[in-house]
Amino acid sequence: MTLEIPELTEIQKSIEEIKICLVKPLLEKSWYTAEECWKLKGGGAWSTFRTNPKYQCKGGIPDGYVGGRKVWSRESVLDWLIVTDEKLPEYLEKVRNEKRLRKKASENLLSEKT
Repeated sequence: MTLEIPELTEIQKSIEEIKICLVKPLLEKSWYTAEECWKLKGGGAWSTFRTNPKYQCKGGIPDGYVGGRKVWSRESVLDWLIVTDEKLPEYLEKVRNEKRLRKKASENLLSEKT
């Protein structure tokens, strides 16, 4: 059983917001490749990062492609940079839900056009 303390939850949110404020000025570009994301995050080996999408930004789901390579937006990278291994399952679930919602919205638009 996990005990939730409202004040502690607020403090944790504030810490995450501070981390984003500290990292944001470092991200100058609009789009980042997997290798650039890996370098920003630091830590594990490139081979592990490259072959395990769960460690990649948005679980390996790109925001787009530039020059045939997967890329992620500055905002996606910012969200992902503060995710630790402990928060990874929660982050991946959030990303998967967003993907499902986008897919459903896209299907609804297609069905409305026909």
